[in-house]
Amino acid sequence: KKGRKVWCGVMKYYDYNANNNNNNYLYTIPIPSSDVSPNIKTSNQWKKRWKKELLDLSLEKRRLFKLFLISIGIIFSITLFISFLFSFSSSSIPLSSAFSSFSSEFKEGINKEWKREEKEGIEEWNQKQVEEWRNRDLIQKEKERERSSSKNKSIQLSKRRNAIRKAMKHALNGYYEHAFGFDEIRPVSNQTNSSWGGFGITLFDSLDTMLIMNLEEEYLKALNHVLKVDFKKDYDASFFESSIRYLGGLLGAYQLSKDKRLLSKAKEVGDVLLPAFNTPSGIPYGIVNFKTGQGRNPGWTNGNSLLAEAGSIQLEFKYLSFHTGDSKYEKAAHKVMEILFQNQKSEGLYPTYINPETGRFENTLVSYGGLGDSFYEYILKQYLLTGRTDPIMIEKYQEALRGLIEKLIIRTANELAFVGEFDLGTDSIIKEMDHLACYVPGMIALGAEGSEKDRLLKLAEDLAMTCVKMYEDQPTLLGPERISIEDEGYSILNPKYILRPETVESIFVMFRKTGEEKWREMGWKIFSAIEKYCKTSSSFSGLLDVTQKDSSKDNWNNSMQSFFLAETLKYLFLLFSDDTLLPLDQFVFTTEAHPLEIFKK
Repeated sequence: KKGRKVWCGVMKYYDYNANNNNNNYLYTIPIPSSDVSPNIKTSNQWKKRWKKELLDLSLEKRRLFKLFLISIGIIFSITLFISFLFSFSSSSIPLSSAFSSFSSEFKEGINKEWKREEKEGIEEWNQKQVEEWRNRDLIQKEKERERSSSKNKSIQLSKRRNAIRKAMKHALNGYYEHAFGFDEIRPVSNQTNSSWGGFGITLFDSLDTMLIMNLEEEYLKALNHVLKVDFKKDYDASFFESSIRYLGGLLGAYQLSKDKRLLSKAKEVGDVLLPAFNTPSGIPYGIVNFKTGQGRNPGWTNGNSLLAEAGSIQLEFKYLSFHTGDSKYEKAAHKVMEILFQNQKSEGLYPTYINPETGRFENTLVSYGGLGDSFYEYILKQYLLTGRTDPIMIEKYQEALRGLIEKLIIRTANELAFVGEFDLGTDSIIKEMDHLACYVPGMIALGAEGSEKDRLLKLAEDLAMTCVKMYEDQPTLLGPERISIEDEGYSILNPKYILRPETVESIFVMFRKTGEEKWREMGWKIFSAIEKYCKTSSSFSGLLDVTQKDSSKDNWNNSMQSFFLAETLKYLFLLFSDDTLLPLDQFVFTTEAHPLEIFKK
């Protein structure tokens, strides 16, 4: 207390918290020397005082007490164990057996507990695992079904394409054998027909179909003939049919082959057709002489040109100008459209007769069938071919579509949808429909875009289903040429089937636009019916009466027009082909089904 710092002597004690390996387990407490401080009491008194203070430490007391209890416990345990050993040594059971018995019982108890827990755990795990495996198995089976379905579908499509290709080969082989170089074969009598100038229209019209179907041998033989044909012949040709079959066939083949010789030949055809536009109005005549250029119209039209003919050659002539760089073809064809748009009598509706002298319409009949049909699709397709750059064409198409929906669509009590005809003179609908008008569903689907897309696709589907029904209702499963529309359905006016393509064309477009497999099944039924009822020993023939279930020559009309190879079989083949083959956003098909690539901007 007084700051004295001189000490002598030590007092030692044991630190029970120290590590036994530590040599410093003895701590020393210094004791003050009595010699240095005379006022402090004797040495013995200080020793007692310091010892008392050391023993009063509460922490040390607790440690000593714990040590005491631990010692007692150890001694007691050792005593019990020794007693246990002596008791077994005095009994008849060997000590090793006792330990073995105890050990086995202990292990058995442990094993039972483990097995119980293991069983419960395994059951729980098994339940989860089985569920997981079951789900995994279902997923795997579903994938396998999808793969199997996809594989089976691919095999089925391939078989159907091969069947259609085989039909094409059959028709061509018969033509090559009996009528090569002539326009057509008469498929029952195996005689020839040269009603289209005798240039071999079947070969020209089917060139691109052969390319699409990879019929190389047949194509090369046809090409060799086509390139040798001289069109400057003294022949009064159909301006329209020559444009869509001869010119269109050459352009379609050029599109797929890029053979410049075909484009050069197409230019020759274009040049012999151009004089037909030499009229006071610019509306072409229906007939033109390939040698003299003299034009005229047939007597049965009273000197008038037909809407379907004058207004359905624009794709071919515009394409020819685009690829030759000569604008004269496009200018002549486009002028026709300007005249027709200018002289229309009713918004979106155009009569079928046009005076080539004045350019004015001479009758009041509006038809999407014969005489007027392809004009309407060409309004839309000119817009598509030119890369959607002609605002007038799309405007006029939309007008025509509104007129069609408002004036010509007929719905019966059993919810069938038909395309009738209309008389502008009496402002009344004519309840009749041609097979030709069955292209309309495909046209509507092709132009279905924007906010009206779903509504227009539904209308297209309704019309297409009616055209298909007209096939399905017949014993031959083939559609009639013309029908009368009645309150509960229809009746047949003309029962002929001349291998027309319009229904399968719409089926093809509907499939491409919707992807629904039902359209393929409809198309296959039609092809199967053609194979069953129209196939002759040399090629295919149209039928005189679709209501007669007779596949003999008594019901054959002995005619196979070139459009059967150019359109009907082509659309059927494309129906079962991949969408990447001539996709509709890159190609436009002419009214004769010749594919033309959309112009690049």
